[in-house]
Amino acid sequence: MTSGLPTIANNLTPEEISSLTIPGWYATAAYCSPEQITSWTCGAACRNLLRPTSVVIGGNGEYTPRYFISNSNTTITIAISGTNVSSPKSYAIDLDFPKTQVDVAVFPGADGAEVHQGFYSAFQRIALVVGPLVQGAVTGGGVDNVIVTGHSLGGALSQLMATYLQKILPQINVTTITFASPRVGNQAWANYVDTTEIGNNSRHIINYADDVPHVPPRDWGFVRPSGEIWIMRDGKTYRSCVGQEDPDCADSLNSFVGELELVDSFLDDFDTPQHRGPYAGVL
Repeated sequence: MTSGLPTIANNLTPEEISSLTIPGWYATAAYCSPEQITSWTCGAACRNLLRPTSVVIGGNGEYTPRYFISNSNTTITIAISGTNVSSPKSYAIDLDFPKTQVDVAVFPGADGAEVHQGFYSAFQRIALVVGPLVQGAVTGGGVDNVIVTGHSLGGALSQLMATYLQKILPQINVTTITFASPRVGNQAWANYVDTTEIGNNSRHIINYADDVPHVPPRDWGFVRPSGEIWIMRDGKTYRSCVGQEDPDCADSLNSFVGELELVDSFLDDFDTPQHRGPYAGVL
């Protein structure tokens, strides 16, 4: 994917769609067990990715989602898993809807920005480990790019993580590509993401009629930043949307759905085909 946000809606080329495949495989691998990641035997995902030079694994799949950091010399990839559907504690992250103010020491200039409390708490637990590790790897030299990716809950946390890493690593190109992410924060947060460097390097992919990206509802004060890519009904056309909450993209289907219906679908949709994908042939 090229950096920079579109000013008019356009469809992605086959080459641009293909560029989503590698992040998609990493997002898939994030659901694998620590043992599978360590041995790089996580099925199709590991077969389609180069074995990293080194890998660090974290999280417990409950209050702290599983994640791994893959170092392939010049590129570090952080992949964060989505909700563990077998863990009530993992679901509790998703359902902790109240907004909380972000720490401006972590996100300088983010005055008035508020984000989903459950997502922020999980991000803080992961960032305590990921931030110093990635900083250390970059300081060691040779790293030019950092990619952060995840599906569903992992996508929401990736938005927070990438924005944070871009702040502490201004000399590095940080990119985030997420899949089926719920909304993360309020209007001030969406504006903050858009106006910082990560805004030009952020893409969030939404499958045609997936309800999860529409939760929490806009009526609750949640807004997606720019960078939406909407997979249309045929599953082959990927539209690069304009600005925040483009009414001609995913919002064109779900703007009429009530708040309670959206929250119910949030609980029910984790294992539906629309939410699982595929995304660029992956997930």
